[in-house]
Amino acid sequence: MILIRLVGGLGNQLHIFAAGYAIASTKKAELYIDISLIEKTKGEKRKFELSDFINSFHSSVPIYIIDFDDLSNENFISFIEKRKKLELHSW
Repeated sequence: MILIRLVGGLGNQLHIFAAGYAIASTKKAELYIDISLIEKTKGEKRKFELSDFINSFHSSVPIYIIDFDDLSNENFISFIEKRKKLELHSW
């Protein structure tokens, strides 16, 4: 499982997605995209701009879009515990 956290505008989101996708496809792992920080950045308000691209993207890697703000602490812990091979990468 590869978990990435998107921030910024379209260019930054696409760059982070591409890096996460490359790692996930190399390791043949699931790719989880956390969008919880996009609308919370200070300054210019951003939105999740990759939804149409990802929905039309034909991928050999399973891609899941998650807003971790919608998960309670118990659900987040349960989510992580179900996936023992968690790899976190920070950019």
